Amino acid sequence: MTEQAEITAFYELSQAKARYCRALDARDWALLAELMTVDMKFGLSDGDSEPEMITGRDNALSTLKSLVAGAKTVHQVSVPEIDLVTRRGESGRCRIGRSLRTGCR
Repeated sequence: MTEQAEITAFYELSQAKARYCRALDARDWALLAELMTVDMKFGLSDGDSEPEMITGRDNALSTLKSLVAGAKTVHQVSVPEIDLVTRRGESGRCRIGRSLRTGCR
């Protein structure tokens, strides 16, 4: 992969992450679904244990909807750690911090 291709891939993945946060906070489930593959794996953890893996877009969306129901969320993300492995095998990891407030108006 050329340096330009790596920069482009990093930018595209960073943009996807930003759209994910915006979609989740806006409850734009259609946009969130566009960002996910049908066979995706999604990990949730309290930070002290291994992530509980959720498989599949529909299951991930259902879980996310139930987690944020009745809450106002503001997602803030760090700079991702991205390893570009193969031509289409990009992988990444980033910490997504969230703030949930229940009972707020």
